[in-house]
Amino acid sequence: MAILEGEGLSLDEEEAVPEGQHHAVLVVDIAVSEPLGLGYRVARRRALESIEEIAPSTFTIILVVPSPKALPMATSATTISVDKDQFIKAGMQLELHGSILHDHTQRLDALPPTLVVDINRDVRELYTRSRRVRDEIFLQRYRFRSLKQEQERATVILELCGGQYWHWRQRQGMLIPEWKICHRLGCMCLNTHTFDL
Repeated sequence: MAILEGEGLSLDEEEAVPEGQHHAVLVVDIAVSEPLGLGYRVARRRALESIEEIAPSTFTIILVVPSPKALPMATSATTISVDKDQFIKAGMQLELHGSILHDHTQRLDALPPTLVVDINRDVRELYTRSRRVRDEIFLQRYRFRSLKQEQERATVILELCGGQYWHWRQRQGMLIPEWKICHRLGCMCLNTHTFDL
């Protein structure tokens, strides 16, 4: 035997609740003469109460009963007290957002199929160009490294050759114009300084 607290919804109020809403029923002070298949928590509370000899307290159980599925475009409403103006504003906002969404969907459907083909072609062309540019950058980087290595090698050779020539001239006791040293080593310096050896 269950005793329900509160009035619940009248027949008119039940019809006023839109589809898709849940009805909450408050059940209080359940007197049971036979097992109801209660959940673990409720059974545990009752067992603890009977063991500790505590006066039975009031347990509130909220049952949520789903109503039939609502239509996708149905306007949802809450059961809290709201002014009609606020409810109308919320409904108008939902309609506005729905119409905006509908407009965007129509525009997407209106795009010509050739646009996608053109975009794919452009992306493919950009990818091909970027690959060519990347290859050219790699080639230039390789050339630069090769030139740098060649410059370092030539510098070492010139230093060795220049040092040997300088020492040979020094042993001979000759005055050496700098431009001749540079000319023999392969560069054209315009300095005409002479060095005393």
